[in-house]
Amino acid sequence: MDCVIYGTGTSFLGEVLVALDRGAWNVVGFVIGGEDGVAPPDDAVAPDDVPVDWLELPVVIPVLTSSLRRALVDEAIGLGFTRFPPVVDPTAIVAPDVELGEGCFVNAGAIVASGVTIGSFAVVNRAASIGHDGVLAPYASVGPGATTCGSVAVGGSTVIGAGSVVVPGRSVGAGCVVSAGSVVLSDVPDGTIVRGNPAEVIKTGLERDDTRI
Repeated sequence: MDCVIYGTGTSFLGEVLVALDRGAWNVVGFVIGGEDGVAPPDDAVAPDDVPVDWLELPVVIPVLTSSLRRALVDEAIGLGFTRFPPVVDPTAIVAPDVELGEGCFVNAGAIVASGVTIGSFAVVNRAASIGHDGVLAPYASVGPGATTCGSVAVGGSTVIGAGSVVVPGRSVGAGCVVSAGSVVLSDVPDGTIVRGNPAEVIKTGLERDDTRI
């Protein structure tokens, strides 16, 4: 399938390109946009120079940070792009009844169990495990090697850091950060940073778009 990459100045681009290659996607072009200090491919075009025929193609946003992902999606829609398919690396194991929202990304080696809902533009990173009947709200991110056990709900724009574990039945609110390697035993309210084993509150009142991987 042909596609366009929107947001090329990002350190996550290589990961997404590998997944697309494994899935036999054909990248027709690149549109500049992303993180400061990350050089885009030489053949990338500025948003104002996007060819009209690209607007009919599916778009992939190769960005981890939720606020930047959201901004690039809005920018792409403003230009006239309308198709944001989910991308699942073929090495991931995804149950057949999983609901995949538009623009979500499931990276290599991830496991997504039965009954899971992955929201629009959410990210399940390398070797992460999403337990049965879990929910990832739009723009949430589950970091490499992290585990959300059965019936865990993760709020919008929340980051579950690398190697973290959220035990069964817990919820992590919107705009939260679970620091890498943490073990979450209790519900986490919106806008909270937690850290440690067991995870303890480090900061509250976090704005949704303050979250980072």
